[in-house]
Parts: sequence; structure tokens; C-alpha cells
Amino acid sequence: MLYKLYLNLTRTIYILCGVTLVIILGASIWLSIIPQQNEPKLAAYWLWGKVPLTAAPHATAIYLYQGDFTTEQGHFRFTHRGNAPHPVTNNNIHLVFRIEKMLPPAQMVSSVANSVIQRWELRGVHIQGIQIDYDSPTNKLLYYSNYLHDIRQQLPRQYALSVTALVDWVNVKDHHALIQMANVTDRIIFQLYNGNTAIPHLENYVQQIKNLSIPYSIGLLPKQAQSTAILSELQQAKNYHGIVYFIGS
Repeated sequence: MLYKLYLNLTRTIYILCGVTLVIILGASIWLSIIPQQNEPKLAAYWLWGKVPLTAAPHATAIYLYQGDFTTEQGHFRFTHRGNAPHPVTNNNIHLVFRIEKMLPPAQMVSSVANSVIQRWELRGVHIQGIQIDYDSPTNKLLYYSNYLHDIRQQLPRQYALSVTALVDWVNVKDHHALIQMANVTDRIIFQLYNGNTAIPHLENYVQQIKNLSIPYSIGLLPKQAQSTAILSELQQAKNYHGIVYFIGS
């Protein structure tokens, strides 16, 4: 009699353990599938000047400054600056091209970008895309969006196209310009600093950026990482896509 009770009890324990294991495994799989709304987005980094790639964590995206487009006596030219192409282990790299004052022909920008990409890839580096850094006047955003469309058309589709953005762009009268820009680019990054300081009236701009109907990221100085009020505001916004920290030499 006692032996039968022992067998029944043992069998029951085994069944309960099996059911518990199934529940735990099922919950683990379910949690891995559903989106984690509060999961922090991994930061990326701009590396300017001669800052080495080792200045940024290995697993993050790096936006690597490559040089400037300028005008001299009515002629456009590109001057290579920053890190020269060399073998690196981080394969999440975007090449940044700064445009000063006047926009050069889109074909010139895409031709230079494609050439620089090839130089990196010949050294075994897989480039993810390019970024255009241009301080477009807010009232010229629609023209700039069309210009970016032309660059996108001449850039191989496997490469992403992103842009830096001035915070004043949130004041554009025709928001179609920003929507169009979002449609032709993969990332718009609003820079919340000027030089080595945060921009004035930052809180007001953050509120406006937070309510944008397009996907966006924000650019900060490393010392702004402690701006918990700013970050907590933006992290609740559905169109917020993370931070890019600026490191310059």
C-alpha cells in the first residue's frame, strides 16, 4: 500500500516538474519574441578629426568623419580629412561627409562617397552607409530634401543614407519637407549641441522634437549623457531612435 502511494506521489512530482518546465520554456520564448518597449536603444558615436576608432565601444555604430566639400573661386573641391582607410574590426561604420556653405552637385558628392567607400572596402572594412553633414537653412529644407533624393538615387542601395539636422528645423513651416527627407534617408539626427556646449533653450526644442511624426535620433556631447530629464522625455516617444554621441579632437 505504501509502495503504491510512493509510486503515485513520484509520478505526480514528475508530471508537475514537466509542466513547470514547459511553462518556463514557453514564457522564455514568448518574451524573446514580443518587442520590449522599454529596452534602451544602443548609442552610436561620431568620431571627428583624428579620433581613433578605439574611442568608441566596439559593438556600436560609428559615424566616421572623412572630409569636407568646399568652394574656392566658384569651384567645388573635396578635401579628405580624418581617419584614412585602414583595416578595422568594427563593421558598423558610416562615412560622414561635411558640406560647407554651398551644396556641390549631387553627382560629385555621390561619386566621392562611392570612391571613399571602395577605398575602405579594399582594406576589408564593410561600410554600412554614408552621412551628409550640412547646415541647411530651415527655409530651404524642401530644396535640400530634393538634393538628398538625388544623392540617394546615385548611391548603391546596399548603403544607408543619413543626415545631421539642426534643431531649428523643427520650426519649418512646411513639415512636408521633413517628411520627404525622412522618406529618402535612413536616419535624421538632431544635434542638441553647438561646439562644446548644449544649445540654449534645449528643453523647448526637446518638446518639439519629441512630437515629430517622423523617425529621428538625437546627437549629444558625452557630458550631456547625464541629462536625465532630456533622455527620459525622448525615450517615451514612439519615433525616437536613439543617441549619437560626438567625440572630436
